[in-house]
Amino acid sequence: MIQVEENLRAQREELFQSLQRSFAVAEACAGACLWDGQIADRRICLRAAGSDLLNRIVPAMQHLTAEASEPDLTVCAWDSRSSRTPLPLVLQGFFQLVASHHWEWLDSRHELRGFNDERFRCVYRLGPTNILSFWDRQTATGLYWMEDAAALPYWELGSPLQTLLNWWASDQGLQYVHAAAVGNANGALLLTGPGGSGKSTTALTCLEAGLGYLGDDYCLVSDREVFSLYATAKLVGEADFQRFPELRGWIENCERAAGHKALLNLALHRRERLVLRAPLRAVVVLKLCGGLDSRVRQVKGAEALLALAPTTVFQLPGTEQLGMSRMTRVLRSTPCFVLELGSDIRQIPGLLEPLLAP
Repeated sequence: MIQVEENLRAQREELFQSLQRSFAVAEACAGACLWDGQIADRRICLRAAGSDLLNRIVPAMQHLTAEASEPDLTVCAWDSRSSRTPLPLVLQGFFQLVASHHWEWLDSRHELRGFNDERFRCVYRLGPTNILSFWDRQTATGLYWMEDAAALPYWELGSPLQTLLNWWASDQGLQYVHAAAVGNANGALLLTGPGGSGKSTTALTCLEAGLGYLGDDYCLVSDREVFSLYATAKLVGEADFQRFPELRGWIENCERAAGHKALLNLALHRRERLVLRAPLRAVVVLKLCGGLDSRVRQVKGAEALLALAPTTVFQLPGTEQLGMSRMTRVLRSTPCFVLELGSDIRQIPGLLEPLLAP
């Protein structure tokens, strides 16, 4: 049994190193392109083979740009098409096998069976372009590969590198959460709820009313602070643009497929209202209700946990047990409220601003 586990560890390391060598070939062929950023007090470096992929995923995080320094996280990113460097035939055959027999190789969270342990994490998401996220905790290095960067879906452009950032943040004592956040330098409110509960609408309503914006779908939290990850927002359709007609000219993916959300980059239009970090003042669970008026009521942390935890844990594999523990700890020490959303969204900022008081 010990020998079997040692062989598996060797195979995980060999796969990671083989992919690293493939990245080095792609980088040499397409040219090295770098982006440096800061999340919380940590530095990250994104190394890309050529500019095509870099130019697609950096805009969502452009507000986090920082001077180059020794990174706490390095991500090597490349796609085979724009870098003109296909994976070696052995690796091509392996990933084709995984895709064609995904029910055998991938679990319900897209984790590659047999390639996840205390050092390595590996997720292979099938989609318009299959995306590999491979993490080496020992070296704080992530690999991010796909066949064609031009086929990246809007949700990946709006919140790139989610899987890798989740694994890395967990090692930093931070929790990646499926939530929006608004506020100012003195405090932030974490807005949570299932898809369709009004997170984007609430965050954009607060933004347009003069509050700061930390994100509409994903953020990082510590026990006491909220940190921005993405300067993007997503709107569903015509009903949203009737609420925010001035945002029509901000759409990044005008040629989107039917049923896809509209992606907005707020760093291009409201950069002065983007907040990078702020103390966590309260967690607000959003619930749609009938009628015109919205109402706020205080609730226990357990109710907020039921809203925050399921989508966070389901969407972000590999840190479930630790994530639940951290979210529980945060909610025990943070005031929690429910915002019952009525149809008059103009009421929302006035109801939330008092919750920002220290």
